[in-house]
Amino acid sequence: MPRHVKLIYGQEVTMRPSDRELGGVLRDHWPPGRADLPKYQQIRIALMEAIRSGRWAEGARLPTEEELVALTGCSLGTVQRAVRMLADDGILLRRQGSGTFVASASWRISEPWHFQFFDEDSETLLPAYPKVLAREWTKQRGPWTRFLGAASASLLRIDRAINVNHEFTAFSRFFVAGDQAKLMEALPVDELHGANFRLLLCERCRMPIARIEHAVSLVQATGELARQVRTPRKEALLRVEIRATAVPGEPFYFQELFSPPTTRKLWLPNVGRS
Repeated sequence: MPRHVKLIYGQEVTMRPSDRELGGVLRDHWPPGRADLPKYQQIRIALMEAIRSGRWAEGARLPTEEELVALTGCSLGTVQRAVRMLADDGILLRRQGSGTFVASASWRISEPWHFQFFDEDSETLLPAYPKVLAREWTKQRGPWTRFLGAASASLLRIDRAINVNHEFTAFSRFFVAGDQAKLMEALPVDELHGANFRLLLCERCRMPIARIEHAVSLVQATGELARQVRTPRKEALLRVEIRATAVPGEPFYFQELFSPPTTRKLWLPNVGRS
């Protein structure tokens, strides 16, 4: 006999054993005391926490959107918005005709980076999950062209969204010229999502870093920045400018990183000699 179980929003539905198991996963990871959040955010958090806890492992196929609609009682548009946000964060992969899957853990950056935040203990670095948004040659001029000393047409720009501990999204613009640019253009995008660009370039180009300089400022979120870090326009953002110099003193790459307001403590590591 099928059983009736009470779901997240209180309605009773007839469920098969597989449905009951999935309903249990969602209930176990539903955000407690967060009824004030929009429903798509509650679904997003429940799915994300189920993945973080290991209930859905890397490569696991998630329930269909129709199944999630039946289990949560939410509209298809609400479920699709939650799933789309997780895909944008690099947590899920959507494959046409195949379904939605938990993304590879290799997207998580595996080495200390320029731009990481501490946990409450001020010792543990929070995980960061970068995802490439765009890779293109640019003629846009700015401090990167002056630093790299190259013609603007020879600069490669790589934009990445950085999911910080599934708490907020930061945004990175990475500029590189010359042979380093050709190398970064030739690599498959899948190899760049979670890559530490500093280590990748040092290893492939056999050029050690002599110095990395950081400059920190506050900027207003323009239309593009507001959209990328998911904050209102004109919100104050933290901007970190990074200038990397290789031995023997040649400009190596230039990077801009933008973070929305957060109480997390930022870590800027020292690299190379002063």
